[in-house]
Amino acid sequence: MAQKQSAATTQTPQDKRAARGGNSLLTALMLLPAVAVLLPSCVVLLIGMIPTVVAYMVDRSRAKSLAVTVGLVNFCGTLPGLAELWESWQDYEVAAAIATDS
Repeated sequence: MAQKQSAATTQTPQDKRAARGGNSLLTALMLLPAVAVLLPSCVVLLIGMIPTVVAYMVDRSRAKSLAVTVGLVNFCGTLPGLAELWESWQDYEVAAAIATDS
């Protein structure tokens, strides 16, 4: 009897992928308005976090500890620029100046 219940509750890999796909679509739809409102911040973060993407691609370990370390340091490095941007009320010109470091 216990075997029948456990067999009925297990999911196939296709079911798990389908469930994740629905969740990622919902997450993307929920984040889209936030990205639209905070576009200058997203631009600064996107440019500032490029070394993290490179570290993620280069890191071959399963834990991706290099990518996590580089990502945290990059995030700390972008915080002063984000603070300056937030003080200017998300101005696009300030975001461009921070991104180009001018």
